[in-house]
Amino acid sequence: MLSKMIAADAIVLATPVCFYAMNGQMKTLIARTVEEFRGFMDCLSGAGEKAIIRGTGAWAKGEIRTKQEMKVAYAVGKNV
Repeated sequence: MLSKMIAADAIVLATPVCFYAMNGQMKTLIARTVEEFRGFMDCLSGAGEKAIIRGTGAWAKGEIRTKQEMKVAYAVGKNV
């Protein structure tokens, strides 16, 4: 998995939120990789975190598509 992350132009982490918390799988992924990955990026020329975008207030299926955060995420993705 790490080699795929290194080769990627962008890495997007997304999860549904239930009861104001991300799911267990995302928590595990972050706990096991994100902080270590941030440290690893320090060793790579030109690598770095580009954005953290939090979409909030979407309660119905598909509602997140209408939120401003999705427009921001799309714009960030286009500039990667």
